Amino acid sequence: MKSNRYKTNLLDELGLMLHTSGQVAKKISSHAVRGFNELFAITPQRRRSYYLRKGIHYAQKGHYSQAVLLLEEILMVSPDHVNALFYLGFCYLRLEYIRAGIQILERVQSLEGCTPRLASILGLAYIQEQQFDKAIALLEQGIVLYPNNFNLNYRLGVALSNIHHYEAALVPFQKAIAIRAHDPRVYRSLGFALEQLGRSAEALPYSRQADQLESGK
Repeated sequence: MKSNRYKTNLLDELGLMLHTSGQVAKKISSHAVRGFNELFAITPQRRRSYYLRKGIHYAQKGHYSQAVLLLEEILMVSPDHVNALFYLGFCYLRLEYIRAGIQILERVQSLEGCTPRLASILGLAYIQEQQFDKAIALLEQGIVLYPNNFNLNYRLGVALSNIHHYEAALVPFQKAIAIRAHDPRVYRSLGFALEQLGRSAEALPYSRQADQLESGK
């Protein structure tokens, strides 16, 4: 999906030139020179490697539009590049192109299988789109492979709560608390699930703990 919203960022091209020059200097200093022309050539492979690093850096820093430009360039040449696909899908979600992001991440799943980062991000996207059955199936698959992942357990509890399966949601919420004991969201969610089950006395300590954690006391 090539975007028409972005223009080539000349600073990235300049960065590529400087990066290449730096690599040249390293090669010269290590006496690994094979030829003047080879050293100063910006090969397609070198360009893709640089763009991938820059694209991931921009995505992790929250510069999603800049990341999209670079990652899309990589995928024009290497459409099955898993890392580029994952971060492009992540950026699309952050830019609120939810369906496009889901499609890309589903492509990642078909290529790479279920990984913690994929299950966590795609599972959350399914929840946001109210595709709860898909979210639950993916998150449960992820937990079988990675049982001690906080995000997978917490988001499974959220997905189950959204379809009113509060009893089932208790287990992943409790597991999430065991993994990360200082996250108020889980206490709040577990307290809510217990309230919905009519177990107010059990819910109260979790709600109080959430209040304390949120207030920093």
